[in-house]
Amino acid sequence: MKSVMGKMKIAIIITLIVLVAGMAILGVFGLNNTVDYKAGYELQVSVDQSIDEAKTILKTSSDAFLSEKGIKSAKYAYQELDDGRVLVYKFNKDVTNDVTGMKDYINAALDANEVAKGAEPKVVVNEVIGNKDGQIGWIILALGITLAVAFIYTLIMEKLASAVAVVCSAIISALTFVALTALTRIPVANFFGAFLGLSFALALALSVATVNKYKQAIKESGKDKVSYRAIADKVGASDVKKYLLTLVAVLIAGVAVSAFFVPYMMIIGGQLAIAGVAAVFSAYFTTPLIWTAIKKDK
Repeated sequence: MKSVMGKMKIAIIITLIVLVAGMAILGVFGLNNTVDYKAGYELQVSVDQSIDEAKTILKTSSDAFLSEKGIKSAKYAYQELDDGRVLVYKFNKDVTNDVTGMKDYINAALDANEVAKGAEPKVVVNEVIGNKDGQIGWIILALGITLAVAFIYTLIMEKLASAVAVVCSAIISALTFVALTALTRIPVANFFGAFLGLSFALALALSVATVNKYKQAIKESGKDKVSYRAIADKVGASDVKKYLLTLVAVLIAGVAVSAFFVPYMMIIGGQLAIAGVAAVFSAYFTTPLIWTAIKKDK
């Protein structure tokens, strides 16, 4: 089996393909935004009594009305609030005119039931503004502060080569996460920034642990002159299980979350998996690449 440095050319090619293709898709199509992440409309259907029969009829009659009218809500865009007393359907366009008569339709269904009779339905269409505005700025600020702290810490503890390697690893991980998200077209919801930060932080942590082992390996060699490539290969071989276990743990967590088969939980599971892949791959290969490039064997 080839060492980590022996696999470096393949790793660089894979990274470049993912980044170039992902950024091209991002530039042309953008991210696959959910309706929560951009401007849209919400249809809120509610009933004024918290009676189980009324809530059941509210759901069935609302779905039936929308189905008969051929009105489809945006993908991953349905919520139940207040224990089912309020239903929220989300759309990419204004449906005010389309839902005319929906209140009377639901009211007739409620009046036909002896228990639910007398419950008053309410149908409202509201325009909503996407939640991403202003979020990116805070995310960039947080990542920038984290990066600066990590750089200074690693510079003091492990010297310049290690500090630059750690910074590059985290940045490549974040870029890879964005590129993979664009390529796979996994919907982007309001927690996209959180998983971007997770990918960044995980790569940072893995990279810091790796450069610390470089320092220990150099001390253990007991030689005035060492081969930095050999050190990177030695540490890479000893760390491969740790990286694989980290990746497997993140993937299992992603599958476990997605197993609920709830739309937004599936988005979370998918983004968690992408964050883990980006972080582990970037940290494992970027760290030794940058570290050995700056150290340079004499």
